[in-house]
Amino acid sequence: MDDMACGLRNVYGRSTRRLQMIAENLANTSTPGYRAGEVTAQPVRSFERVLDGHVSTNRERDATDLTQGAIRATDRPLDFALVGDGFFVVRDGRNEYLTRNGAFEAATDGSLLTAAGHAVIDANGAPLSIPAGVALESVHVGEDGVLRQKDGKEIGRFMLERVADEQDLSRVGTTLFQAPLSRRQPAESVRVLGRTLESSNTVVFQELSSMMLLTRTVEALQRAQGNEIQAQRKMMDALSG
Repeated sequence: MDDMACGLRNVYGRSTRRLQMIAENLANTSTPGYRAGEVTAQPVRSFERVLDGHVSTNRERDATDLTQGAIRATDRPLDFALVGDGFFVVRDGRNEYLTRNGAFEAATDGSLLTAAGHAVIDANGAPLSIPAGVALESVHVGEDGVLRQKDGKEIGRFMLERVADEQDLSRVGTTLFQAPLSRRQPAESVRVLGRTLESSNTVVFQELSSMMLLTRTVEALQRAQGNEIQAQRKMMDALSG
């Protein structure tokens, strides 16, 4: 009985976590640069399998789908999209983050900021900014990530980085990620497009289908848990009688 109850609880917990992830993905279908979350299985090392007295060959973890999202034109001078395996680097105080959301804004001093106020970092590790007197409409970017004025004078270059493995990423909020510095490396093959944004890579129909299936699974598990509780009560009543 205990093994069955434990198994039901584990499956129920995994199913509800997947439902939460799907709900988050659907809520961010219109968020630029959003990367859909997934719940994936990974092998458990042998000594971990019996820590709780139950044998298991896999456990699940939150993962990130790094598939490229669709590129859409915005004609806004401070909108940028990345094509390929890479991220913009932004900073909040001492903390650095990686993001695919290139919807930037210019502060009063010309500094490029994310919508949440994080400073966009240039290739030298300093905040990237538009010089005073330079009209935003005249700013354009090359595929190499270099920002230039209308006359071709260089303003700065985006710092673009990638990670060695998806598992190196930790989600921080909606479109921000962190990764160990040792696992970050220059994104040399990524291209930057101006006046465009990358759409969320959430596949709506796929998420809705998974949600319907998991909802039925959760309902069935709830019924099974209820039946298990009733069976245990009957057994306890029989033993006490």
